[in-house]
Amino acid sequence: MNKRKFLFAPFLIIAILIGQNDNKEKFHFEFEIDSLEINVGESKELTIKLLNTEGKLAQSPFYVFGQRKALSVSPRISDSTGVATVTLKAHKPGRLSVSTQTITVKRDDRVRGTLIVNVPSPPVDRIVFNQTPSKLYSGTTTPLSVEVFDEADLNRSELNVKLTSSNKNVAEFDIFGNLETKKTGKTTVSATVEDVTESFTVRVVKNPTRKVTLS
Repeated sequence: MNKRKFLFAPFLIIAILIGQNDNKEKFHFEFEIDSLEINVGESKELTIKLLNTEGKLAQSPFYVFGQRKALSVSPRISDSTGVATVTLKAHKPGRLSVSTQTITVKRDDRVRGTLIVNVPSPPVDRIVFNQTPSKLYSGTTTPLSVEVFDEADLNRSELNVKLTSSNKNVAEFDIFGNLETKKTGKTTVSATVEDVTESFTVRVVKNPTRKVTLS
């Protein structure tokens, strides 16, 4: 008797797996377009359908998901026939996606779909220095940092900013972004990323601090 139960178990598992695969093959998602491109802050409508093998509406609702803090979707569930007309809004740039999922009790029975949404990075708008001193003493080191914002007012910390001094004999940047002053004079400090540059002029004056000799 135990042997018969043992032999029956594999057939039961196979039958369950076949049933799950059959369920997945019965339905598929149809997006009205193959891919989508929208800009940060822009909204677009998208129609998604859940169809059966005959190409007819599945008469079953499904979920629609965006990406948290990057791509919002509304509404997040289709109607009862299997049609969803959703509004997408991009909040961050990147290669994002809209995902769909049927509503089932068992996780393995769920049918999923994905549409790629390309959101290009907005152009750089401005560069902001953490400080813009007009006067520095010679022989000192001043840490300078910048923040980059694009036209969508997003902080673009991933961009590489080039810091330069117009007169390296007066002051020059080290590898850590610190401005090291060498001798008296004037220099223009600039930060550049893409085609945007922000500059200010600094005057280096003689350091009044005298050397202290310990006896």
